[in-house]
Amino acid sequence: MAASKSTTPALSANVVRIDGKAYLRTPEGLIALKAGDRIEQGQEIVVDAKGQLQIRLPNGELLDLGGGRNVRADEDMLGQNTERSEAAVKTPSATDAEAVLAALNAGEDPFATLDPAAAGLGAGGAEGGHGFVRLLRVTEELSPLEFQSGTSFVAEAINIPNGNDDTLQDATLADIQPPSPSISLNSNITPDDIINATEAGQSIAITGVVGGDAKVGDTVTLTVNGKDFTGTVAADKSFSIAVPGADLVADADATIDARVSTTDAAGNTSSATSRESYSVDTNPPSVAVNVTDSALNSGDKVSTVTFTFSEAPGGFSAADITAVGGTISGLTATSDPRVFTATFTATDGFSGTGSVTVANASYTDSAGNPGTAGSDTVAIDTVAPGVSVNIVDTALNNGDKISTVTFTFSEAPSGFSAADITAVGGTISGLTATADPKVFTATFTATDGFSGTGSVTVANASYTDAAGNSGTAGSDTVAINTVAPGVTVDIVDTALNVADKVSTVTFSFSEAPVGFTAADITAVGGTISGLTATADPKVFTATFTAADAFTGTASVSVAAGSYTNAAGNTGTAGTDSVPVDTAPPVPTITLDAAITPDDIINATEAGQSIAITGVVG
Repeated sequence: MAASKSTTPALSANVVRIDGKAYLRTPEGLIALKAGDRIEQGQEIVVDAKGQLQIRLPNGELLDLGGGRNVRADEDMLGQNTERSEAAVKTPSATDAEAVLAALNAGEDPFATLDPAAAGLGAGGAEGGHGFVRLLRVTEELSPLEFQSGTSFVAEAINIPNGNDDTLQDATLADIQPPSPSISLNSNITPDDIINATEAGQSIAITGVVGGDAKVGDTVTLTVNGKDFTGTVAADKSFSIAVPGADLVADADATIDARVSTTDAAGNTSSATSRESYSVDTNPPSVAVNVTDSALNSGDKVSTVTFTFSEAPGGFSAADITAVGGTISGLTATSDPRVFTATFTATDGFSGTGSVTVANASYTDSAGNPGTAGSDTVAIDTVAPGVSVNIVDTALNNGDKISTVTFTFSEAPSGFSAADITAVGGTISGLTATADPKVFTATFTATDGFSGTGSVTVANASYTDAAGNSGTAGSDTVAINTVAPGVTVDIVDTALNVADKVSTVTFSFSEAPVGFTAADITAVGGTISGLTATADPKVFTATFTAADAFTGTASVSVAAGSYTNAAGNTGTAGTDSVPVDTAPPVPTITLDAAITPDDIINATEAGQSIAITGVVG
């Protein structure tokens, strides 16, 4: 086994800047360098033919490595007192490269001309050769100035056997060129590319496309507000990644950093980045409402209203305005896109504080932020005196036809009398002023035989208040039913006898009866059975069976007062009759006095058939 070689941790350098591409060569392959990476002593640096690498040495000085360099960061290079020029760095030799190629073609050891540290893992055997070398990746970029071909060669998994065997086994060519992906974000992350207050509380889909060597399934990472959000590339090379609106708002520079990473078939990994900025506006717009007049009354009920917005509003219309104590009309935009005007007209009969209000979130600014509410008030008094009429009872019927009526005025009335009162379905009597000058009472008596809605009304402008304003009308209604319900009884058959003793009887009421039963029915000349309600609540049926041996007029009757209607009025009587003859017949028979002319049967007649005659009755 080769003896181990101890090394003392020593120096390192930091990558300051990279133009093009530069790598560290490791047992696993090439690792791409980026600004800020650390290069440790002993690591091998590969600079692309068109690249440029700048590193900061331990003593703080900067060292520039030009394209096509393959350099080991040894102590001489990183040491404090070493020359810092390009001349100090070994430049690849065309002669060395050709020697390696010739060795490969001849099947010889391609590393015979290279430094032992690069060609082997440790001390060899007695012959001084190396026991085994497995080189995962070796590359040499050739400068166009030294080789016209400008190509590279790579040996991967080269097994060099022990001894001086001149056969090179398992040599294969591999690709170390990293893939070249691209990525771009869609320019608008929202329709207007502005995050508003509503979107700040939502999840926003950030979309874009990848290209170049990027593949379906590659990971895309978005960095917003110091957080990473990942997704994968779809079949059409697009991606869509949800990012909380709150993070988009909180991002200090309102910029999305996107990165896609991809690995090619040879295991080379590379990434591409893109940035996209956007705007944030989460401040809600506002509106100042001004009702120009300070007070409104019956003589001056109209005022101009101005609506002054902090920004030109979107979607503002009359439907967004609520008026109390009046109405809004004529909403008009002015030459200033932030100012609208309208007309407020106070409602007749309103006393109190009127207002005009623009509803919260009823309009937006250009970014889509919903606006805040705005309102103004105005004192209004356009009230004419009024009266409230109250018929105390809620319903009147035959059993209770009278109710007290109260007239309660908003102000003490002038000129009010019984002549100003109209009654429907009854009469008013006994109008009386009470101790309260705003309250009067009277008596309402329902009319007999009335069914419907009764009312008591004080006519409009039939009285005034102390200031002379004409009063408004007042009215109240009451359900009245002073009509007694009735019933029609119908014995369907027109006559009954021994052969047909049964008839259906129908009871048809003027209103659905309450409390009607078979006990309320009286039958003469027969019996009632099977009283049944039908689908019509006003119709019942029963069966009348005539009595045996009855001859005369039978009847079926419903007694007066045996039922009521829904209002509680007692019903009237009803009856029907039918002729009945169920007495058994009494026959008679009479024979003629002479059975022969002489009423004597002689010898001749004895041999004959004799007709005996008579009559029945």
